Amino acid sequence: MKMEQIVEVEAKKDGKITLMINREKERQQNRENALKSKANTNAEEEDRDLFRETFERRVREVEENLENMQPGDVKNLSKQLYDASGAIQELQNYLSNSTLFLPDYNVKGYQGTITKLVTNLENTKTKLMPKKKFGFKAKTLLTTITDVPALKPLKNISTKAQNVDWTVQNRANEEILLQNDETNNKDLTMSTLTNCLIIIKGHAGSLQLSNLKKCLIVCGPVARSIFADNCEDCTFTFGCQQLRLHSSKDCSLYMHVTCRAIIEDCVNISVAPFNYTYDNIDIDFMKAGLDIKVNNWEDVADFNWLSTDKASPNWRKLSVEERIADFDELISSFRLLIS
Repeated sequence: MKMEQIVEVEAKKDGKITLMINREKERQQNRENALKSKANTNAEEEDRDLFRETFERRVREVEENLENMQPGDVKNLSKQLYDASGAIQELQNYLSNSTLFLPDYNVKGYQGTITKLVTNLENTKTKLMPKKKFGFKAKTLLTTITDVPALKPLKNISTKAQNVDWTVQNRANEEILLQNDETNNKDLTMSTLTNCLIIIKGHAGSLQLSNLKKCLIVCGPVARSIFADNCEDCTFTFGCQQLRLHSSKDCSLYMHVTCRAIIEDCVNISVAPFNYTYDNIDIDFMKAGLDIKVNNWEDVADFNWLSTDKASPNWRKLSVEERIADFDELISSFRLLIS
């Protein structure tokens, strides 16, 4: 056999050996990946089982405490109700911190359990504690409310499925009011609104806004995220876990954000802490699963600004003097403009 042939044969042998070695390495890597995947799956299942056991035990404890409460000393009863409220908030935090390994359908079920506990707490308080009488302080511009025409009925609103997709679109110079039964736990979408006053009560599941101009949006806490796109010269006030604002300019955000706010392709955005209030707002925050004590309104990430040593020129914090002090007065003024 010629030398060239011998070299060729040997090369083929080497090639086959190399191929076999590579295949064996690939099989070994696949086996290791499969073992890791199985281990991760087992670990996640163990985490889920531990969470379920702990969650159910804590729920039972809260339920038993509420069940055992009796009318009596107001101070002692107030402390019991306060402790129960704190226990429910701890449950909410426990759930929020465990969502990474829990399936969405489980999270929804656990959140429903917490909502029932909050309702139980409210009912127990109503049953055992006498209601306090209170009055509202008069505000200068609120005296003009009687001259404002009645709210126009909502148009173009449809329910596609239970708890999702309330949609408002193509409106101008109107007041849009969504009540609790229209918003609680639902995903709201609004688009193409000009010079509108939007008041969203209750605790929505999520909120998506698109193509808004010269609008005032006053919103209670939103359980998950708020996404706004292509908004101009608008003022927003709301609470949520995470906020994303895209392709917008000349907007003011009064926000309560438990994670962070993100802006992209935005200019002249002003931010301030959420300062809107109404009766039972703390209950709505609890039902939405938001910690009322945690607000990262100053933590704004600008995806168009990568510099770490210089602040983004696309957003700024409003000074105390620049901030809206009373949203009720602003709402009244806005009503007069669109009436």
